[in-house]
Amino acid sequence: AAAQAEAGACAAPIIRTDGGRGGTGSRTWGSAKVLGRALLASVPTPSAGGLVLELGAGTGELAISLGQAGWRNIVATDGEPAVVRNMKYNVQANKMGHAVRCVRWDWADPDPKGIDLENVDLCIGSDLVYYDRQHSALAAVLARVLAVRCCAARPGTAERRSPTQVLLVSRLRVAVRDGGQVVHRDSTDVSQLPGTTLGRFLDEELPRAGLCAQLVWPIPGGGDVDAGFLMHEVVVSDGAIAGAPSGMAGGDGAAH
Repeated sequence: AAAQAEAGACAAPIIRTDGGRGGTGSRTWGSAKVLGRALLASVPTPSAGGLVLELGAGTGELAISLGQAGWRNIVATDGEPAVVRNMKYNVQANKMGHAVRCVRWDWADPDPKGIDLENVDLCIGSDLVYYDRQHSALAAVLARVLAVRCCAARPGTAERRSPTQVLLVSRLRVAVRDGGQVVHRDSTDVSQLPGTTLGRFLDEELPRAGLCAQLVWPIPGGGDVDAGFLMHEVVVSDGAIAGAPSGMAGGDGAAH
C-alpha cells in the first residue's frame, strides 16, 4: 500500500475539467482525492482479472490516478454523455486506456451489458449524493452490485466468492437558504448529518434497499485536511436480501 501511495503521488494527471458543459461531473471534487489517498494507503492492488467499478466518475481523475499507481481493469462510469466523452478524453490524454475503460451508466437504466458485475471486486464512488433529492436509484444499483456476488461460487469450484467491497467518500454538506435559493454549504460538524441529503441516503434509502453503511474512521491516508469528509463501507444488512425492491428488504439503519 505504501508503494502504491508513493506511485500515485509521483505524477499529477492531466485533467480537462470542463468538457464544454457545466454540472457536477465537470470538475474533480475533493472527496475523489480523499478516496484516492485512502485506497492507495489501505487497499492492496486488485487481483488480476477482477474489476474495479467507479460510479459517478466525473472527470475520471480518480480512476486515472489509480491507473497511474498500477491498478488495472478499472471501469469508470457516469450517467451524462458529455461527461463520459470528457472522461474518455482525459483517459487518453494520460495514456491510461490500457487501465481505464469509460462507460455510460445512468442509474435509472438497466445495468450496462459491457460490465460483468459478478467480476467486480471493488466498487467505489465519491460525492455520489449531492443535490437535495432522492437517491434510491443509487441505493438500488449498490444493492445489485452486492447481490451478484453474494451466492456466486468461484469458477470450477464450490467455494463461495468473496463479497464485493463497496467504499464511498462523501463531503458533508448542509442545505441552507440564501435569499430565495437553497445552497449546499460544506460543513465539518458531523452532528449536522441527520436530516441532510447524505443523512437520508445513509439512514433511509440504503436500508430500504437492504443495505447499511459502516463508518470507516479515521479515513486511511488522511489527516486534519479530511475534516468534513465521511468514508463508508456499504454492506448487505443482516437478514436482508440485496437487490430486493424498495420497502421489501430488511435492515435497521446505517451505522455511522
